[in-house]
Order: sequence, then structure tokens, then C-alpha cells
Amino acid sequence: MKLFARTFLTVLVSSLILSGCKGPAAPWCPGREPLDDAADYQWQLNGRRYFEPLNTWTQHEALEKILSKAYREGGLEALRSRYGFDCKARDVAPRCDDCFVCRRTIPKTVAPAELEAHACQVGEMTIQADIGPQWSMTVMTYWDRLPVGTPVPYPPSFTPRRPR
Repeated sequence: MKLFARTFLTVLVSSLILSGCKGPAAPWCPGREPLDDAADYQWQLNGRRYFEPLNTWTQHEALEKILSKAYREGGLEALRSRYGFDCKARDVAPRCDDCFVCRRTIPKTVAPAELEAHACQVGEMTIQADIGPQWSMTVMTYWDRLPVGTPVPYPPSFTPRRPR
């Protein structure tokens, strides 16, 4: 009976510890903002790559749902105040009074499973939401970054110390 209890407790504690290592608020990368979390790409563990292509525009349906909800709740002001978007009227013909383009570029955090990155933020992601007519929205993302597995250079403000 003691062996069963010890095994059960070991499994329980291990699962609790491991469950804290995943999720959108990755403790290993401080300062993540909600837009960074919402714009995550899916990591393919077996393929050791992202499902979405890097360095090209791609539609991001999950982010589209989040931003559409915010837009329906509070219009352009919600996108500006909650997520920091810069929104402008979209030039289209024929004229459309409720057509806008909202854009923002953020430092992008890698997936926790991408272990070879050795840095939590790699590259920048540009997010563009094309809004209108009416409540329609299309969201595209462009993650400008080095290929997966490429060593990330140190930022200019950081110089590693040489051992003495």
C-alpha cells in the first residue's frame, strides 16, 4: 500500500510540475503581452518546425477570432487600446466608410517547445487586420525571423563576458 501511495504522489507531483511549464503565459519568457500570446504559431513537435510558414504573409484564423471579438465589442478604439494597433481608413473602390486597415509590429516569442532557439524572442511579427465592409475581418501575420535551428546572435546591447 505504501508503494502505491508513493507512486501516486510521485505521478501527481510530476504532473503538477509539468503542467506549469506549458501554456500561454510561459514563465521562461517574461514580458509577454496578450497580442503575442494570441499570435502564436503552432509548433509541430515531430517535425521540429512551425505549422505556419515563416517569413511570409499567412492568414491567422485564431487571432482573427480574438480581434474580431474585440472589434465587435468596442470598434477601432478597442483594437487601439487593448492591442496597440495603428488603424487607418482603407483606400478601396468603390468608397467604403467602414473599411479600415490596422497594423502593429511586435517582438515575437518562440514556442516553448522550440528548445534550440536559446532566446525567448526571435524576430518580429507584423500583424495586419483588414476590416470591412461592415463587421468582416481578415487577419494576416508575417513573422520575420531566422530559420528554426539557426543560432540567434546576441542583441547589440548585450556583450557576453569572457571567462577570466
